[in-house]
Amino acid sequence: MSQDGAKQPSFARGLIFLAVIGVAVLSVAGFIYVQRGEESPVNIPTERARALSVNAAPVVYRDTLVLDEQFTGIVLARRSSALGFETGGRITSINVDIGDAVSENQVLARLDTRALNARLRAADAQISEAQAAVQLAETTRERQAFLIERDLLSSQSFDEVQTQVDAANARLAAAEAQAQTLRVQIELASIRAPFAGVITERRVDEGAIAAPGQPMLELVEIGVPEVRIGLPPDVASRLSV
Repeated sequence: MSQDGAKQPSFARGLIFLAVIGVAVLSVAGFIYVQRGEESPVNIPTERARALSVNAAPVVYRDTLVLDEQFTGIVLARRSSALGFETGGRITSINVDIGDAVSENQVLARLDTRALNARLRAADAQISEAQAAVQLAETTRERQAFLIERDLLSSQSFDEVQTQVDAANARLAAAEAQAQTLRVQIELASIRAPFAGVITERRVDEGAIAAPGQPMLELVEIGVPEVRIGLPPDVASRLSV
């Protein structure tokens, strides 16, 4: 067998190998093309990109740093009072209800004062009687003084008249004190608002018998609230009012 005949089969086999490789490359390229479809494999922007707007602030150099701290607190009324009658008695009127705004010195409730008014009239009558007794005693003392100046009356008799004047004045003072006590009791038979605020509680109604000092109404001031906040000791020591 000649040398030329041996080279021909080798050359043919090389051509076949190259053909197989070419077919494989074409097959892979076709598969990729089918999978991607007709879209371009690379997204090429067609318009110029727009700049994003941002908030800018100038840079300022400082020697210190201030940090805002938050703490939990509660807002309370500066004043609140449980109101009741100093003396006991039957309640005749309650002029407010829960949620009502009241002004300072406004009458909120009243007790029955008919018995006190009757005793006050009797005390006023005693005052009038005592005033008459004082006037009579002083007139008698003036007459006795005129007689004693002329040695027509003994000193003992004049001393007795002076004692009657002093006793009449004492009875007058006692009657006036009794009448003043009754007037105070009548005044205390009304509950007045010690400050402006809002009624937050009503515990009784008309006709009930109120005991001395029993809370009837709850009044809370709303004009001047207070804030109570718990602070760590190190933070509180750095704060100023």
